[in-house]
Amino acid sequence: MTLELAPTPTAVLVEGGVGCGKTTALIARAATLLEDGAVPKDIMVLAATPDAARVLAARLTEAAGERGSAIEVTCAREVALGLLASEEGRAFSGRAGRLVTPIELGFIMEDMKTSGLKQRRLREMLKFFYRNWTELAGGADDDDRWLIPGEEADTHALLKDVLRFTGGILEPEASAMAVRFLLACPEVLASAQRAHVLVDDYQMHSRASQHLANLLARDSITVAADPTAAAEVFDSYPYSEGIGEFTQANGACERIALNESHICASAARAASRLRASLDASAATTPAASNCATAAASFIALEATDPAAEVASVADAVQTALEAGADPSSIYVLAFHPSWERRVARALEARGIATATPVRGRVAAGDYRDLDRCAAARLLTALALVANAHDALAWRAWCGFDDYLANSAVFADMRAEAD
Repeated sequence: MTLELAPTPTAVLVEGGVGCGKTTALIARAATLLEDGAVPKDIMVLAATPDAARVLAARLTEAAGERGSAIEVTCAREVALGLLASEEGRAFSGRAGRLVTPIELGFIMEDMKTSGLKQRRLREMLKFFYRNWTELAGGADDDDRWLIPGEEADTHALLKDVLRFTGGILEPEASAMAVRFLLACPEVLASAQRAHVLVDDYQMHSRASQHLANLLARDSITVAADPTAAAEVFDSYPYSEGIGEFTQANGACERIALNESHICASAARAASRLRASLDASAATTPAASNCATAAASFIALEATDPAAEVASVADAVQTALEAGADPSSIYVLAFHPSWERRVARALEARGIATATPVRGRVAAGDYRDLDRCAAARLLTALALVANAHDALAWRAWCGFDDYLANSAVFADMRAEAD
């Protein structure tokens, strides 16, 4: 049975579109709690992404000084992994309490091929599993009644066996597993709870992350949300329906609607800061030093659909180039890699070359060829040096330089171990 959201004595929902001041309202709420006598350790703030958490932490420090800097600002995933990495969490889950890395996920997918399913069918089924994990389909007991007996149930059981054997946790199951852990261990829940929890961009969290946030709130929870902006930026399968679930679970929920957008001025200030950081000489220009000038130079482009939005960005870039702008002085910032790719394709279709920044992610390479997966082998070796009992790292290490990645051998090992 699907889990019901845990109600909280005091619940506040701050609603509004982009740039309406929802995050500012959360910061003001945290500052008010401190003024009313709450101590920093009583408060937890959850952001949708690690970058957003860092920005929020800086703004809290600016707003509330040293006491504001002592408030924990983090992401639901980090909270979940911290709980699952504890001794009690590891005992509950039977896992090692860490996420599977992209390199290790490649080997787990090789192990899943022993199911005999065609690759496309397997990918579709895994996505179905992942979404249902984030939506807590198995309830508090993580039962499998939501699965169809036969191929679906067997494939799900194989995936769980592989994860249990290696001890790894997949990102879509982290928050869900943490929720079940807290529900099964009331004493751990009591120690993990904070008097006040504040959640920014609530709609960008998965349903499991939303439930985790509500479980952690003992006295009050304040969430900021925009139902029209449910994009997958960190959590898999963001759950905008959770806003309605939140208000339904908290019947006396206070709702604050913010209708006036301040996006133009704030975006202009952010653009000025970016320009100043990229070009020291820009710091002395009026656009960098005068917010009013920056705001006046800001142009909002309105579009009726995503395709028109991308086209309007490409039009703006093309217009600037035709006016004589230096291509290296033009930056296009996108909220998600898929939008970066869309804009890049639109520009390249007009003959405008683009350059994208390096992501900083180590490529796994082809683990079947030792010469092409040096980075992956080095990272795996470091994991083994850090923990010689890391079954997930050992599984990857034993699969390098093998065409079949030793998946059949590991299937036999799991059966023998059982």
